[in-house]
Amino acid sequence: MHDTFLIKGIYEELIKICDKYDIIRLDRVVMEVSRNSHIDEEEFIEFLKEQNDSIMGEWTTADIRKEDIEENTAIIYVLEGKRNDAVIEN
Repeated sequence: MHDTFLIKGIYEELIKICDKYDIIRLDRVVMEVSRNSHIDEEEFIEFLKEQNDSIMGEWTTADIRKEDIEENTAIIYVLEGKRNDAVIEN
């Protein structure tokens, strides 16, 4: 059950990071979760597909590493994608 909350939390943080850095398409994410977590790449990408999000989806790849870190925690190391290069002037 805790993995459901963790995967939603990861998704919400990714949305915030993408918004902050004007990322309009997330192609790859590298992260670390606890060795006890059941989250894997396939499950994570399936979750992204279900969100029907324009930034993340079936085109996004995930590299999820399992390490000795606190449970219910994820560390995001790398985001690769496309930034919005349009400049809006007032």
